[in-house]
Amino acid sequence: MIKSFCVEVEREISELEGYSKLPNIDFVMTSKLARSIKARSILIGAKNVRGSCVYVIEACLVSDEETLSYAVLGLRNGFKRTKMRFETYLELWNRIAEKEKQLGEAKK
Repeated sequence: MIKSFCVEVEREISELEGYSKLPNIDFVMTSKLARSIKARSILIGAKNVRGSCVYVIEACLVSDEETLSYAVLGLRNGFKRTKMRFETYLELWNRIAEKEKQLGEAKK
């Protein structure tokens, strides 16, 4: 679930970055993407990402290109931090599972 979240959100943020650089930004489509990322973030508990999406959505509601650009950058940075935390968590989880497996085999 975490890996899927990271892959999908990475893709959607890349799309947001592309939309925010267009000469005529489609604020409706950009807002939909941000809402999709926000929903995924709520489901997985990624509060940083969810909070950053709120700023993107607000920038879209007022059609502010400059604020949108900064908000998307903030979303990218928040996602990177969250992704690193998830990767650390998964790595630790895998280490614990491996140790438990080794202990179980040693007892046999």
